[in-house]
Amino acid sequence: MPASDKSYKKSFISMFFILILFGAFSGLSLAFTLNYIDFNFYPVTVPEERTARVHDRLNLRSYPYISDNIIKTFNPGDTITVTGEPVNGWVPVRHGDDSGYVSARYITIK
Repeated sequence: MPASDKSYKKSFISMFFILILFGAFSGLSLAFTLNYIDFNFYPVTVPEERTARVHDRLNLRSYPYISDNIIKTFNPGDTITVTGEPVNGWVPVRHGDDSGYVSARYITIK
């Protein structure tokens, strides 16, 4: 058997044992990690829908970004339905069949 074949064989066997050891340790790691994972289910509270009054011209957008598509424009005095909690200054709302996000600074939630 040529010398180069022996070195390939030794390299292959070494890599095989390294992979076996790595697999064993990662399996142990997974077993220990599973002890710390919380598998309980917690109920999610859905906020009640509330109404809000628009107090300036306001755009309803598809997503909570100033550069996103405008679905509809509201006028001062319009009433909209708030469907969730404000996040980063944006409020999820619904008006008729349209839903999206509005800037929280232009509405008063009742």
